[in-house]
Amino acid sequence: MGTNRAHRDSPEAVINDVINGPPIGAVNLLVLSINNFLNNEIKLTVDQNPPQSSLLFMGVHSAALTIAEVLFRDRGKIGYKKFLENFVDGDIEDKRFSLIASEIHAWRNILVHGWLSLRGHKMEYDYDMQQGFEERMSTLYINPKIYLESYLNAFNKNGRIAQYIRNMSKEDFAVAQHIIKQKYTR
Repeated sequence: MGTNRAHRDSPEAVINDVINGPPIGAVNLLVLSINNFLNNEIKLTVDQNPPQSSLLFMGVHSAALTIAEVLFRDRGKIGYKKFLENFVDGDIEDKRFSLIASEIHAWRNILVHGWLSLRGHKMEYDYDMQQGFEERMSTLYINPKIYLESYLNAFNKNGRIAQYIRNMSKEDFAVAQHIIKQKYTR
């Protein structure tokens, strides 16, 4: 029988840490649990034959939306784009995934809520191209490996998420902790 590896501690212990602990602890718990559990599963999607691209996009998107809500207080498409801008975007245009945030967000919504859509004919995966994404004949091609690598780099020890957290104010931490409390105790 499988277990939910994201919840190794008892609910009481987590609630105590999140509610009674320092605000930075709640933020770090959120980010570390995503990195240690969800990201370990997302990493496997590109190594499958065939790759599990839909699961990759759904997993990355769920983590991005959760972190964006907590750190930026933004949800949905706005939060997702802000997450990409702050943590994932590369230095060259075809690695600036925030430029196609609306398209990825809409695609993820189709995968999760609708499955069948004409939009699916305008989005393709190309694991062999050198660019992160490009448009060809009205179809958006994304290299999921590059997208995933850019996303995972944000979680490195000195990655952009850690840098962002180091620069948060006490007020930012308090608000983030409050959002995490609300999300956890729903």
